[in-house]
Order: sequence, then C-alpha cells, then structure tokens
Amino acid sequence: MEKIHVYVEQKWDGQHEPALLQFDADGDGALDETELWYALAEIGVGSYVTRSAWASGILEYFGCSTLVVEELLQVSMQHQP
Repeated sequence: MEKIHVYVEQKWDGQHEPALLQFDADGDGALDETELWYALAEIGVGSYVTRSAWASGILEYFGCSTLVVEELLQVSMQHQP
C-alpha cells in the first residue's frame, strides 16, 4: 500500500480516486485483473514477470474478480503511512 500512496502523492497531488480511475479502461468503476496489472506497472509494483501474480493475488485476497475503486480507496485510506 505504501507504493500506492507514494505514487498518488507524487503524481496526483494526493488525489486517490482519479489516480486509480485512470486505469479503469471500461469505465465501470472497478479494476479487473488486466486494469490492475497496468496500475501495478505504473505504480512500480513487481516486474513484468511477477505482476500477474500480484494482480491475481490481490483479487484473490479480496475474494472478487474486480476491485471497486471506492472500496479500494477505503482500504487504502485505512493504511496510509
């Protein structure tokens, strides 16, 4: 979560929602595995080889096939440094 916060602070002036919604290619308000992969790539999590495992692991952890951005924001805000 720390890398997400650093990315949002540095690139988006602390604005989490637009920072995450930029990866929502289909505009449904949620990030699927592919959209999450691109978000992790931009943020600098994992490598090209491991990023798919990160994305699927995150979705598995939350028990869903997509991450609703508003829910992700709530979790993210709880873990701010």
